[in-house]
Amino acid sequence: MTEYKCIAILCEGKTEASFCKNILSPYLQEFNIYLEIITLNGVSRYSKIQDDLKRLCKNTKKFDFVTTMLDYYGLPSDTPGYNDALPNLYDKIKHIEDSMKQDIGSDHLIPNLIVHEFEALLFSNPEKFSECDFSSKQIKQLLSIKESFHSPEYINNEPATAPSKRILNISKSYQKAPDGILVAKAIGLQKMLDECIHFKEWIDKLKFASFE
Repeated sequence: MTEYKCIAILCEGKTEASFCKNILSPYLQEFNIYLEIITLNGVSRYSKIQDDLKRLCKNTKKFDFVTTMLDYYGLPSDTPGYNDALPNLYDKIKHIEDSMKQDIGSDHLIPNLIVHEFEALLFSNPEKFSECDFSSKQIKQLLSIKESFHSPEYINNEPATAPSKRILNISKSYQKAPDGILVAKAIGLQKMLDECIHFKEWIDKLKFASFE
């Protein structure tokens, strides 16, 4: 008998929810995983995240697991582990995720932060910004940014230089939704998995999550 998993995913906003609905969910269904998408509409304080995660994790009859799609950029500073200093970016992200899991206290939780935010995934293939009418000059600027970093996930975490801010500096007309989803569809999930290590690790956790 085929086993199915139902996973609740707590998304930061409408763009992340749309990404999960239109791109991530069809991919995971191939592995018999079905998502229920819950939208936070912003994360100004950790207590809101905490309350929702505790509520969802208690609903074990409906959800096999609970996960998150929250940006590391702009994450509330009172999030567990956020203010602890670690020299390596990925170690810091894992530390925060582990601290969140410990705080919620549920084996059903698979915490995930997008490094540094949703738009970083779009730097997996900047040429696809042609889908929302970026000029060849603008695409060259995006490619130059990508080439300056080891991975799209390393594009930095400052108010003026986060991935979305860099895109907006190149084109003021860029809209996170629908343009971001249009570009993401054109890139395809596999390219993002190839380019973004932490993102791939998260998807693998969802695919292989089990209590066995």
